[in-house]
Amino acid sequence: MTLGVRCTLCLLILTYELSWLPYVKSKFSTKDVYPSSLASTSSLELNDDNCVAVRIDLTARHGTRFPSSSSEDFQALERKLPTLRAFLPTTGPLSFLATWTSPFTVSEGGQLAARGQQEHYHMAKRFLRRLPVLIGTEYYSPVNFTFMSTAKPRCLQSASSFGFGLFEGSGILGKSHYQPTAINSKDLEHDPLLRFFDMCPLYKQQVKKNPQAFIEVQRFMDGPEMERVAQHVNTLLGLPVQHHLLPSDMVAMYKAYAFEAAVLNLTRFSALFTSDDSEVLEYALDLNKYYKNGYGHQINWKISCTLMDDILDSMEDTIKAAVGRLDDGRPRKPEPRTVFRFGHAETLIPLLCYMGLFHDAEPLRADNFERHRRRLFRGADMAPFAGNVAFVLYQCPQSGGAVDPNSDVFPLFSVKLLLHEREVPIPGCMSAPDGSCRFDRLRALFPTKGCSLKNMCRTSRQNLNDHHDSRNYFEDREAILTERGQRFDQGDDHMRRRAHKKSRAYYDDDYDDDDDDDD
Repeated sequence: MTLGVRCTLCLLILTYELSWLPYVKSKFSTKDVYPSSLASTSSLELNDDNCVAVRIDLTARHGTRFPSSSSEDFQALERKLPTLRAFLPTTGPLSFLATWTSPFTVSEGGQLAARGQQEHYHMAKRFLRRLPVLIGTEYYSPVNFTFMSTAKPRCLQSASSFGFGLFEGSGILGKSHYQPTAINSKDLEHDPLLRFFDMCPLYKQQVKKNPQAFIEVQRFMDGPEMERVAQHVNTLLGLPVQHHLLPSDMVAMYKAYAFEAAVLNLTRFSALFTSDDSEVLEYALDLNKYYKNGYGHQINWKISCTLMDDILDSMEDTIKAAVGRLDDGRPRKPEPRTVFRFGHAETLIPLLCYMGLFHDAEPLRADNFERHRRRLFRGADMAPFAGNVAFVLYQCPQSGGAVDPNSDVFPLFSVKLLLHEREVPIPGCMSAPDGSCRFDRLRALFPTKGCSLKNMCRTSRQNLNDHHDSRNYFEDREAILTERGQRFDQGDDHMRRRAHKKSRAYYDDDYDDDDDDDD
């Protein structure tokens, strides 16, 4: 195939809506693709009280990406499967395992996939249709349209794809009249709004670099549910006991399944897992997110106050500018009407938790999987690829004439919350039938004034006390596994060390979803 033909095919593919790549319905936690079919199409220009949209503030995760080139899961599979070739099926739907290698190249590692470009391009088109006056009545200007992104290429490309969708045909460059957009970005280690997790030493000490913070994850990996999944797969493949795959191998294959399905629409790994297996593996992935970025530890979501504070402060500035309020006797500078931010699952999940969304009354633990089959905290629902949360600010009419800029103007403004383009109520604030919340009530709900990462993130020698017996668990772990009769050859120290290392990799840095293997 010539280069010209390949480029022509690429252009044809990029002209389709997301339906060009049908997607399997399994839940892969934060490795799920964007649920565009669920996005609302209703207008957002006016709310039920005829208030007019004057600002939108969107925070989105980057689109579907390739797996990291340093992914321990894929490397482990490529090392492991060849050693089992003599035992693996040679015919049928599982025969591909005997010759499986990662279909992704090193140069693609962590980059935005074609699907990820599509997700943000078409998302922008939908917002344009729903907010034609706020977004679509002016040409691009950095004064009215602010784009912010982390310095990761996939986030910058997502922002660029979104910008192209908004302003396609309105520029002067080339036959397509391309309109460049300015994208603001900060150094990865100095981005308090979109990568606050990298700027908090206390979070790194107590959670990210602390195995004890993930004790429930490890217990679930060692528990009976994961053991049943491994037993089912080993039986299905007919593997002898000495070559049995481990629970950590189940997670690795499930992630391979997720990326092949999302990026390539390959679902061959589905033949390995029953629907119940998939639920167990999804819970394992969600449990990791719960304790790494969610409600598992307060510091996880508290540090997102920097982002929430910026969102609320910016809306407050827009309100003051809208009514002509002066600061120090000088007119306020024009405020952007739209702000579009692009980050990671680690940006989105803490923000959603800060607002109290997806909160289960009973914490997720290793011992309550059955009670949490219908849980609220699900990575696939909270932060799929291109997942997003948006605040739409409305200015409401005032009876009796012009607005007095010196009066309390906040009650004249209300806010709607959108999650993945669908309107959702703001927890604790139901001040209107349409689910919108008066700005003054929203401000009272989230008192972010004074939020300071410097003060909040001072390190301490004190260990986490969430799980007082966690150190004993790791010290006694192999004894516990042996007592349960799991497959550890008592005379094979190498096998036991390998199992211990692989299970630890589930939450160690090699498994860290937002560093080299960014979520």
